[in-house]
Amino acid sequence: MPEKIEMAKTVNEFRVGSVPTVFYIPDFITDSQHDQLLNTIYDAPISKWKSLKNRRLQNWVALCCYPMAGGVVHEKGLIAQDLPPWLTRITRRINEKSGLFPSSINHVLINEYLPNQGIMDRKTGQTIGIGHESQGLYHLTYSNSFTACSATDPPDLIHKRLSHPSLSKLQKMVPSLSSLFTLDCESCQLGKYTRATFSRSIESRSESIFSLVHFDI
Repeated sequence: MPEKIEMAKTVNEFRVGSVPTVFYIPDFITDSQHDQLLNTIYDAPISKWKSLKNRRLQNWVALCCYPMAGGVVHEKGLIAQDLPPWLTRITRRINEKSGLFPSSINHVLINEYLPNQGIMDRKTGQTIGIGHESQGLYHLTYSNSFTACSATDPPDLIHKRLSHPSLSKLQKMVPSLSSLFTLDCESCQLGKYTRATFSRSIESRSESIFSLVHFDI
């Protein structure tokens, strides 16, 4: 249990903004794992997809506790299903690395949004946001006034949580920081260093081979 508590403290460092349930963990999976997941998702039979207005989804459930969860319908009720191995691997890793869940993950919804398909309000069905990808970032091109994003945390904390983006990239992701002129991050500055210069010293001349050695630590 202490190990899970420590993991939960670590994952809290990746919380985005003031929303307590949104986390962004960069490089959680590799590029090859990303491609493999997409290929597996789209290799699923067409019957696995459920088409809705402005999106479609796949519903994978391992333990059916209520009818809305899905599962196999039987005359005696809902029959529990195991998650497929490719989902079991990723959900087990999420559970182990985050420490946020008391037990294994048993329900996964995979949503697909095509270009110009946005996120809708669950009750009214009204589109509340449409975005597009540009230069590696996702931009919200349409939104209602009530979906305006604001950041209440300090800029340096948001910068760290978003994996140390440059000031220009950070301002694109968080428009409320558009008036920020500088971003002092010691880690970013040190990461750009190539090597420190050696001071000239006449007294430190070596008299034999390897009697004076310079090295980086």
